[in-house]
Amino acid sequence: MVSQSMLRFHADDAPARSVSPYLELGAYEQLWSDPSVSFKSIAQLFRDNPDALPSDLVDHEAARAMAARVVERIRAAGVSHFGVRVHRAGEYPVKLRDARHPVELLYYRGAWEFSETRCVAVVGTRTPTSEACAEAGALVGFLVAEDWTVVSGLAAGIDTIAHRATLRAGGRTVAVAGTPITSCYPAENEALQEQIAKDF
Repeated sequence: MVSQSMLRFHADDAPARSVSPYLELGAYEQLWSDPSVSFKSIAQLFRDNPDALPSDLVDHEAARAMAARVVERIRAAGVSHFGVRVHRAGEYPVKLRDARHPVELLYYRGAWEFSETRCVAVVGTRTPTSEACAEAGALVGFLVAEDWTVVSGLAAGIDTIAHRATLRAGGRTVAVAGTPITSCYPAENEALQEQIAKDF
């Protein structure tokens, strides 16, 4: 996939440089365009090249062409505002590196600064009882009153209740979606996903 000769940057012998999110987006997607890659192989590539950004591992023209295709696809899906965070380029959540196969680039919509506030995860079953729904709503009300940002997964059940209760209480919520930013699962949470992305 990538040879050592393709690397053009080494942190030890190069000055600080600016980072283009557009180029890094395209480069990371270019790496993923190889049908043989996996989370494991991509993570290993970056472990083998610990100072590299995605753009250090691919041809820049190919990365820019890929970025143009990706942005066009995202806009065609109706997503007009989004951002990316790139590992080694600032504002990437350090805690997300604590994974077996960490990712190098994250897409996001909405208010990124919420991820830097005091956060607590509220997650649970997809088929809660009415009692569990009431308890989850009460818990979220307490957390919002104490100025916590509620993080959940946008799944059916308790996750949905956590997000909705936070919004009703005027609090901050972060949805960690398991889908591309161009889609929603479950489908019935599409309006909720859009509200979280656009209201903040």
